[in-house]
Amino acid sequence: MTGETDPDARSEESFGSIGIGPIRRAGYNILTWDARGFGGSGGEVDLHDPKVGGRDGQALLDHVARQPEAQLDAPGDPRAGMSGSSYGGIIQVVLAAIDRRVDAIAPSITPNSYLTALYPDQTVKAGWGAILSGVSATSIPLGAFSPAGPQLGNLDRRIYRGLAEGVATGKFSPEIVRFFDERGPRRVVARVRVPTLFMEGLADTLFPVDEATRNQAAVARNGAPTKTMWFCGGHGLCTGDNGPNGRLEAATIRWLDRWVKRDASVDTGPKFEWLADNEDAWRTAKRFPPRAGTRLRGTESGLLPLTPASPATGGGALIAATPALDAVNVAIEPPAKELPQPNAAARAVGAVDVLGAPRVKLTYSGTATPPKTYLFAQVVDGGTGRVVGNQVTPIPVTLDGRRRSVLRDLEPVATRAGPGSRYRVQVAAGSTVYGLQRSAGVANLERVDASLPVVASAATSEGAASGGAVTEPAAEDQPAARKAGSGEDAASELGGSGGDGDGLPVTGLELLALTILGAAMLSTGLVLRRRRLP
Repeated sequence: MTGETDPDARSEESFGSIGIGPIRRAGYNILTWDARGFGGSGGEVDLHDPKVGGRDGQALLDHVARQPEAQLDAPGDPRAGMSGSSYGGIIQVVLAAIDRRVDAIAPSITPNSYLTALYPDQTVKAGWGAILSGVSATSIPLGAFSPAGPQLGNLDRRIYRGLAEGVATGKFSPEIVRFFDERGPRRVVARVRVPTLFMEGLADTLFPVDEATRNQAAVARNGAPTKTMWFCGGHGLCTGDNGPNGRLEAATIRWLDRWVKRDASVDTGPKFEWLADNEDAWRTAKRFPPRAGTRLRGTESGLLPLTPASPATGGGALIAATPALDAVNVAIEPPAKELPQPNAAARAVGAVDVLGAPRVKLTYSGTATPPKTYLFAQVVDGGTGRVVGNQVTPIPVTLDGRRRSVLRDLEPVATRAGPGSRYRVQVAAGSTVYGLQRSAGVANLERVDASLPVVASAATSEGAASGGAVTEPAAEDQPAARKAGSGEDAASELGGSGGDGDGLPVTGLELLALTILGAAMLSTGLVLRRRRLP
C-alpha cells in the first residue's frame, strides 16, 4: 500500500485485497510501489495511461530483473505475477497487455473502462462523482474505511473539474469523456494473453461486475486461462453475508502457484465461483458465464411523477441504493416447485440461483420538461428489505408525448430465490447514486416487463456442478448493449487541455475514492518467483 508496506499485512477480502503476508509466506518475493502521484513517487496521478503508468511498471520489471533474488526465464525477464485491487488491478491489466514478461495476474474490483463505470448511458454516477471530486462532506470520514487511511494524491485538475461538473449537470464534457476513455484497461485488455483470475464485488457500485466480465471475455478470446469470483464487497457496502473467510486469498495463492510457480499439480478450482446476496455459502459453476436457464418474470404498469430534486423520488446513500419511496413495483413470480433444479438440495426447497443481469422493458409515454431524462431500476428482496447488491441502473427515456419503448439489462446480481421469495423490480424517478431527477412531468409506464435470470447449473462449494434444463433467451428479449455515451437506443423506440496537479487528500471509502485514484494499492505489486541464492 502507499507509504510503508507491512510485510505481514493480512487480507481484507471485503475489499478484494489479498495481503502481502500470506503471499510472501507462500514462497514469493513481493515488490510494492507508490503509484505515480502518490506517496513518495511525485508527479501526477495518470489513471494508468499505458504510456505513463504502464511504462512505470515496465521500469519496475527491469529493476526486478537485476536483483539476485529474482528467478529469470531469460535475461531481463523475471518470473513475475501480480496481485492487487482497484487501481492496483488496473495496472495489472495494462502491464500484462504491454509487456510479455508478466506471467499471471489476479486483479480485483477492476473496471474495463472508467467511462462506462462512471458514465453509463451518458449519465454521471453523482454519488461517486461527489466523493471522488471531494465535494461531498462525507468523503473525509469515509476515508477511515481504507486500510491505507486518507492519502495525499496529486491529481490532474481535469479529474476534479470533470467530476464536479458532472455532479452539477449530470453530464461529462467532451474533454472529460476523452480523458477517461483514453485511460484504463479497455483499450489494451484484448492484448492480455496470460492466465488471469478476476475477483469482483457484487456490492461494488463504482466498478460493477459487468466491467470485469468484459475484461474476462477479452482475455478468454485469446485462449488464456481465466477464473472469475464474485464476492460481497468491493467499492461499496456489503449488506449481505461475506461468506467463509479466506476464499479469495486461497484462490489467489493457488492461481500464482499454478501459473507463476508453474506447478501443474495445483487445482485452481471451477471456472466461476460466487456468493449469493442472501447466503453465506460459495456456489460454483463449470463455465463462465454459466448457461442461462429459465427466467422469473413479472409485469406491471403505473404513473410515475417526476419532480426535480425531490429526495422522495429515489432514496439511498451516495454509493448504495435503497428501496425507493415512490416507484412502480413489478412483483416477480417466485419459482415454482416443479422448475428443474440443479441438485437434490435445491429440489428439496424449490430454490434457484438468480444470477446475472435482470432485464427491464418499458413501454411508456408521458411529457416532461426537459423531455430527455432517466428512470432508475433496481431489484428489491422483500424478505430482507434490501436492494440486491445495492445496485441501481439508469434507463434513458424521452417524455415528449409519443409512445416509446426501451429495453435494458440491469447491473448483474446474485441471489437465491425459492417458492416463498418476494422479489420485485422497482422503476423509480430518481436515485441518489446517480443524482436526483432533473425533469418535471409524468411518465406513464403503460407496461413494465421485468425478469430475473436463473442459471441452469450450479453447486455449493462442497459439491460439483451438475446440469439442469437450459432455455436460451428469445432473440426479441435481447437488449441493446448499454454503454457510455449511448443514450436512449433509437432502435428500441416504437415508431420511429492539461492541468496542474492538485495536492488534495484522496479519501478512501471502502477502498473508496482511494482505490480508483491509487492511494490504496494494498497488496498491489509484482509477485516474484523466489530463487534460492547460493
